[in-house]
Amino acid sequence: MIEIFVTVWLGTGGFGDKTIVKSLSQKVMIDLAKHKSCKQVIIDETELTKEQLDYNALLYVCDYPYPKKND
Repeated sequence: MIEIFVTVWLGTGGFGDKTIVKSLSQKVMIDLAKHKSCKQVIIDETELTKEQLDYNALLYVCDYPYPKKND
């Protein structure tokens, strides 16, 4: 299990409207052995459905920690 930081920027509003951007950020624990994508991690860890994520997400980032190099 590793801890990652997930950030999603969601846009709302229609064509011609101002787009309101809501940011959702949280730390989550995931099991890398399951080989989940960033998108699947977000769906599993939030209340967003795949359709909501596809339609509203302007950007999503999963910040995986870099493995430390042995010196």
